[in-house]
Parts: sequence; C-alpha cells; structure tokens
Amino acid sequence: MPLANWWSTAIRTTTATIMNPLSRKHVVLLVAVVVGLVLHTVLLGLFIALRVDVLVWVNIGSVALWLGAGYWLRRGRYALAAYVMFAELIAHSVVATLVLGVGLGFQFYLWPAACLVVANPSVSVRYAGVLGTVCIAVFAALELTLVEISNRYGLGGYQHWVYLGNVLFCGVALMLCIISVRVVNEYQQRQLIALATHDPLTGLFNRRYMTEHMEQLKAHADREYSHYCVALLDVDHFKRINDVYGHDIGDQVLQCIALTLKARLRSTDLLARWGGEELLIALSGTEAQRALLLMDNLRQRVAESSAIKPLCGGVTLSFGVAEYQPGESNQALIRRADAGLYRAKAQGRDQVVLEAPTSP
Repeated sequence: MPLANWWSTAIRTTTATIMNPLSRKHVVLLVAVVVGLVLHTVLLGLFIALRVDVLVWVNIGSVALWLGAGYWLRRGRYALAAYVMFAELIAHSVVATLVLGVGLGFQFYLWPAACLVVANPSVSVRYAGVLGTVCIAVFAALELTLVEISNRYGLGGYQHWVYLGNVLFCGVALMLCIISVRVVNEYQQRQLIALATHDPLTGLFNRRYMTEHMEQLKAHADREYSHYCVALLDVDHFKRINDVYGHDIGDQVLQCIALTLKARLRSTDLLARWGGEELLIALSGTEAQRALLLMDNLRQRVAESSAIKPLCGGVTLSFGVAEYQPGESNQALIRRADAGLYRAKAQGRDQVVLEAPTSP
C-alpha cells in the first residue's frame, strides 16, 4: 500500500475510534498508544545504531508493552492499559537516563507520563495525584544526581540532535494530551447542553428550551411590533395506538411525526415536545392566517406519511393556533392555543382551529 494511502487509512481509523462515544473519554490513551509505538520504534533503531545492547532490549520490551496496551485498550480494559503505559514510560525513561545520563533528555519523558496518568479517567484522582507527583520527583532526582555520560557511546555531534528530538517529542506528547482532554471536555459540554435542552425520545427541543425561546420572541415582538404565533398539536387517538400496537410502536410514531414536522418547518420556526403526545410550534414573524395555512399543510403531510402508515395504519393531528397580542403573557397565549386544540378535538379532530384573542 502506498504511504499516502496508508496514512489516509490510519487517519480515518483513528478519527472513527475517537468519535466513537464509547471510547471518546479515553481518547488520551488512544493518542498515547499511537505516539508511544512510533517513538519506541524510532528509539529502537537509534539504540541498534549506537550498539547500546541494554537499551535495544529495553526498547524491544517497550514496543511489546505498547502493543499490549493497545490490545487491552481495544478490549475495553482501560485502567490496565493505562497502568501498562505509565509503567513503561517510567521504566524506560529511568533506565535510559541511568545508562546515557541526562545529556540526551530521556528524563523528560517523565512529564508526559505524569500528564497521561493525571488526565486518564480510569485512574482515581487520589492515585493520579500520587503517581504524577512521583514522576516529577523522579525527574528532579535524575536531574540533580546524574551527569552527562553518553559520549562513551560515540554520539559525538549527534548528541545535541538526540536531546533536541527527545525534548520536541515530549513537548508534542504533552500538547496531544492537552488537546485530547480539551476535545473530551468540549464533547461532554455539548452532550450536557443537548440533555438539558432536548427531549430524549424525539430529539426535539424540550419544554424548558421552548419556554426560554418564547420569552425571546415576546421581547422581540414588543420591541419591534412584530407578529408571532404558537400552535399546540396533539396526536388523535394516541392512547388507542398504545393500547392496540404497544408503547414501542407509539414511541416510533412520535419519532416519525417529529421528523415529518421538522422536515416541513421553516428554519425560523421552533418545534418542541410539550408533554406526552403534545407538541408546540413557535412561528416567528407569522400572522394568524399564515400560521393556519402552514399548520394545515403539516396536518396533511403527517396524515399522508408513508413512514407512519406501516406502523399503525396512519395517524391524524389536531391543532390549536393562537397569535400573540401585545402585552399578553406567553402563558395566556399557550392557554388560547390549548383552547383551540380542545375545540379541534370537540369538532371531530384532524383539523386546525384558530383561537381568537380574549376580550379585555
């Protein structure tokens, strides 16, 4: 396989793994495995060239340990994989520094080791703090007690480049850990926002979000003298669907209705699950007659839906529509829409009813 194709495949595989919700919180470990394998393969070649036999065998063992960590990671044994990687980083850094001295910079790998263990969610905060502190303490001890002894291995003018390469590699590893933590945090923040603002069954906005949105619509309408309407809709005979076909089918029907309505609404409109089988639509910049036409179109689309008919033979919707009046509260506006929905039900269902403003 050409190098370009191999690299493209590796990037796609890594991206797919990172974007997997089950593994995203362990993205630091995934990145660490890739970086560790690349690094120790390079170091293995370096020590073979330098004929430092003890470090050749150490790096062979290191590559085996990183492959083992990757294996345990794929099996979901995240804590075990983390401890294997951490132990390898500590042992390799200490042994290489004791053999070659501090002049080649192998002691700096203790910093990514500390970052790895602290950022890893599989390790408790207490143990992570202790292990991270041990890494920094060992680094300080090596820096204070060892001297440069690597010249006996014939590095000559290459010693500076090895030191620079180690420092850069450690810096990149630290940066990747920090970026990974940031990716995880941003994802979790988006997930929390979605949980707080969306209905888990239909994926629609929830009642809380709709309430806040309508307050913004009201403020804009009062300031700009603009119009907006709300439409409260209900699935006709929904209890019968649950009783005859089961609640699972009832849930699927609600999901199909939500998808059908979302596909037909304008980008400026907002659809939310208001409660049970009731949905609420906020139509910004819309007057009553226009709202009636829009809702009647939605009613027809749901009644003709080819996705719903195989589930339960089809469903119909009843709508109550109300237009905002200056000075009116949103609670009063929704009550008027609910009154219109009640009248639509009483008049035979499968229709849209406009509820007139309440007289002063």
